[in-house]
Amino acid sequence: MSDCLHLAHFIPIKPNSKEPIGKWLQIRLSISECLSLIERGYNIGIVANKDGLCFVDVDNPNVVSKLKLEPTLVVKTPHGGYHYYYRNCGIDRNRYLNGYELRCHNAYVLCPGSVVDDKTYSIVFMRKINTISEQSIYWQCLQV
Repeated sequence: MSDCLHLAHFIPIKPNSKEPIGKWLQIRLSISECLSLIERGYNIGIVANKDGLCFVDVDNPNVVSKLKLEPTLVVKTPHGGYHYYYRNCGIDRNRYLNGYELRCHNAYVLCPGSVVDDKTYSIVFMRKINTISEQSIYWQCLQV
């Protein structure tokens, strides 16, 4: 993820929770602020936006096996879902698509290492974060 850190918009999340702290769209944490919060038990979120990162959020394991997304960084969520991390090349709206969600604008996911219900978000495929286009993701939607 280090090649995309300049694209990341980090926000504070309450401990053992998915709930952001404060007016999260107005907050932008530095790496040192993130590390300080993590040491104190807080979670960290990454905000999606059209000029930064976006995420494909798949909660249904049956959908995961049908997706044919470009290889990228993949994080397993505590309840069996997956977050696929991508560089966003201009997609400016969120979508719910055939069993998964495309988070591209003012939506967030929790970072690897975050804990919810005493279960941890963990990296399952450590790869370079690939770019995704709107055309590509909608093509994938038709395949599921």
